[in-house]
Amino acid sequence: VIEALDRNFHAACFSCYVCDQPLTAFYEKGGAVLCEKHYREIALNHCVICKGTLAKKYRQKDGKTYCEKHYWEKFGFECATCGEVITGSALQAGAQRFHAACFRCVACQQPLQQGDSFFTVDD
Repeated sequence: VIEALDRNFHAACFSCYVCDQPLTAFYEKGGAVLCEKHYREIALNHCVICKGTLAKKYRQKDGKTYCEKHYWEKFGFECATCGEVITGSALQAGAQRFHAACFRCVACQQPLQQGDSFFTVDD
């Protein structure tokens, strides 16, 4: 006998409400017992900010689900050069972060690559 959600189940009956696959771990939504796949499809398919339906790419943080755009707006870093949110890899100089394409020498405007020597100056 398996105890879950204040109910008892035969081991053979403890299965996903949607696909009937046996469960070793489970999720709950609206009293239904779900496998991880169907929990994600049913319970986590909306961004907590825009309420939009999520595509294949989504992010989670602190138990909340976000579309890519809103995740990066909320938790991403702003590029010190262009002001846009950095959604991929970033380069950091001191406390500032940059898109790789925006990381340039302030004197000659030539791009700096990861591994190049540079120094920072205060304004």
